[in-house]
Amino acid sequence: MTKAAAGAKPSGFSRHLKKGLMEGMVIALIALSLYLLLALITYDSGDPGWSYVGDAGQVSNAGGRAGAFCADLLLGLFGYMAYVFPVLVAFWAFKVLRERHAGLAGSWPLFSLRLVGFVLTMMSGTALAYMHFSGAGLSLPEDAGGILGQVVGQASLAAFNALGGTLVMVALFLIGVTVFTDMAQGLKDVDVVIMLRLQKERMDSALLPSEGEFFRLYGLNNEKLRHARPDAIVMHPGPINRGVEIASEVADGPRSVILNQVTFGIAVRMAVMSMTISGQESSQNPDHGGDHGR
Repeated sequence: MTKAAAGAKPSGFSRHLKKGLMEGMVIALIALSLYLLLALITYDSGDPGWSYVGDAGQVSNAGGRAGAFCADLLLGLFGYMAYVFPVLVAFWAFKVLRERHAGLAGSWPLFSLRLVGFVLTMMSGTALAYMHFSGAGLSLPEDAGGILGQVVGQASLAAFNALGGTLVMVALFLIGVTVFTDMAQGLKDVDVVIMLRLQKERMDSALLPSEGEFFRLYGLNNEKLRHARPDAIVMHPGPINRGVEIASEVADGPRSVILNQVTFGIAVRMAVMSMTISGQESSQNPDHGGDHGR
């Protein structure tokens, strides 16, 4: 009993330490986001910072010298998108707080995925600001898009021109926001949810850390389905990987039309093919009835 109790103490201490570190990270991220937001709101181009050297004794920024430096650095790098930076940091804190109960807060694949979404959001956002608001940020160190926006925006304009570059950057921005947030944001108020089968037989195992983690992140369950409209239906082409891309409670639930979809899918495809073939035959053999009347 004594050995068992002694062996249990490190496990309890480890759990307590991990919990404390996660909660401390959340508090630090929230404090950082508030501080950065305060520094950005009270930015003064006359304060000494990253791009300007002035009198250190006269700092108008509410965050002090450090706040003036951070605000000047963020605005210089990201332009107007710098004001989104603390919002994303606060949202990251919220995600860490919510996912610690699911054991995901220390997941490096999840962290890497969120980081990719964060980078895509900032890159595309600054590029759009540079392409469409250049010259409007006269009070900013490096104009509306910042240094990052100038680099990405100029490359986009050179490769795709104004309209094409805008479409590409908007697409990257939406992808980045979706990856940085989560699946629930995409399910909000939708009428139809279509899931696809994860083709495990065609994937390298290194691409999927675990099926359980994939389900927690991207699998559809009743909790995520609550974000959709109350009368939303769930579709899936089949076959289903239960507990991977969709939970059994959803696949067999009242809002699932998967069996109907599979049952009627063959008939619908046959009808579409028949109409397509009939249309092709009609175009190849037009009606010559009008010629006989001549």
